[in-house]
Amino acid sequence: KSAKEKFGKVDILINNAGVSSQYPFQDQPIEDFERLAHTNYLGYVRLIRLVINDMIKNKSGAIINMVSGSTLCDPLPRNFIVYSSLKVGLRAFSKALFWELRDKGIKVTSILPGVTDTDLTGKLQEITSDTSRLMTTQAIEDAVRFALTVPANVCPLEIAVINQQTPWTAPVIPFAQQHPGK
Repeated sequence: KSAKEKFGKVDILINNAGVSSQYPFQDQPIEDFERLAHTNYLGYVRLIRLVINDMIKNKSGAIINMVSGSTLCDPLPRNFIVYSSLKVGLRAFSKALFWELRDKGIKVTSILPGVTDTDLTGKLQEITSDTSRLMTTQAIEDAVRFALTVPANVCPLEIAVINQQTPWTAPVIPFAQQHPGK
């Protein structure tokens, strides 16, 4: 609300809130699940609801949702089932919102970042034990900048930004891929 009061309208919404935890599903406290759901899904929906009517009225706007590269993994990463499944839901919601709003001049883009060096990942031992697997925030900033600077008639629906050296991206990005003609 304060952004609307200060600037009069919101042209761009970048939803970038995120919390995570690392548990086997059967051990994850329900309160933890609720905390993740409120931040990683409902928080995004609430912020979009605050700005969407103005964007519709102005026939323009951009919504960028930070989803997660974990949504590209099948199966979802072990001990991150709650986090990743909520992000899968957010990814589906974002895609549906794109189709619903595109005729109204509003762009909806999902950024699917891999493991990035942030406060969120700093608390997760399994991920940060090998820092070469972490990306810098600059890669994500570049993806956001790209999404916001494409021509008006173009909307990147999803942008995956993945460190090619992260072991669990192997199902997504084959490391030893042979050229089909060889």
